[in-house]
Amino acid sequence: MTTYTYNIHNIVTVKSEIGLKELAYFQKNNACETPDLMVYASVKGKSLYQDAMSKISIHDCGEVRLEVSRWLKYSPHVLYVNLVEPLLRLILAGKGYALLHFACLGAPDGRGVLLSAPPDTGKTTCVLHLLKKGFHLLSDDMTIVDSNGMCYSFPKPFTISAHTLKALGYSPSIWFKCRSLVHSKEGRRLYRLLGELPQFPILTINALAQIIFKPPKLYPSELTNCEILDYIEPCKLFFLSLNGRNGTIPTDYAEEKLLSFTKEAYETPPYSSIFPRLMLNGKTYAELMNEERNVAHKLLQKVEVRQVADTTRSWHFKIEEEFNS
Repeated sequence: MTTYTYNIHNIVTVKSEIGLKELAYFQKNNACETPDLMVYASVKGKSLYQDAMSKISIHDCGEVRLEVSRWLKYSPHVLYVNLVEPLLRLILAGKGYALLHFACLGAPDGRGVLLSAPPDTGKTTCVLHLLKKGFHLLSDDMTIVDSNGMCYSFPKPFTISAHTLKALGYSPSIWFKCRSLVHSKEGRRLYRLLGELPQFPILTINALAQIIFKPPKLYPSELTNCEILDYIEPCKLFFLSLNGRNGTIPTDYAEEKLLSFTKEAYETPPYSSIFPRLMLNGKTYAELMNEERNVAHKLLQKVEVRQVADTTRSWHFKIEEEFNS
């Protein structure tokens, strides 16, 4: 059986019996004897979660072993988003890092820029506009941060809405619009509501839906030419907002916003049935979340934190001005 190996900045290594497109940037051909995470396309251990067609087992035996029903290889996006990335988040926290929900760019003058916003606000559109203006990419969605406030790239295919394509001057097809609708904020809201129903096979339903309506994902190179940097020291964090005032915001308030956006990005069903029950490397879920908070706190002590408000979602103009002045 083919095995895929991923080395994430020599911090976390992953071996998987299922290809993970979101980690393609980190794929390596050399074998990894002692991965931090191993993904198996069969379930042998005691299940943590089971519904109509999906069965999940996670256990820590030196390496973290994620065992999933073989059929989930046909929906690798669900496998990655619902299971692999939340596990990477916890493994990184156990090593003194955090996988936080914000975009990270390198300005043309070499300074690091962080962009944070609730999911589906328009952050990706803002990122793409800035890339076209000469900014460099580290990540669009999630960024790895160490305890010294250094940010490391975590580039994945962009989830592109029909609105984003239009804003960039493209004409999305009817089928692309349908895929975009399924994966929109409204589609995910419905998914969360269904996940709250008792005994509802939410993981199976989600996987089947995404086999039919594949996520509208495009690699950065398909949209714009940009350089991907491995790491950068950030100097500014911008919270993108549709209303409110422009200007500096308190660090403690920024910390709660940043962690709440990260929580919202991860905690989709059946997250609550699986991850809060885990213990990795001798640490409980609560302890790992506290480690994540500590890293976020240290980051915010080192950067200037500001809110950029614009009802037209044209934040890129104001951010570009910051680095041209």
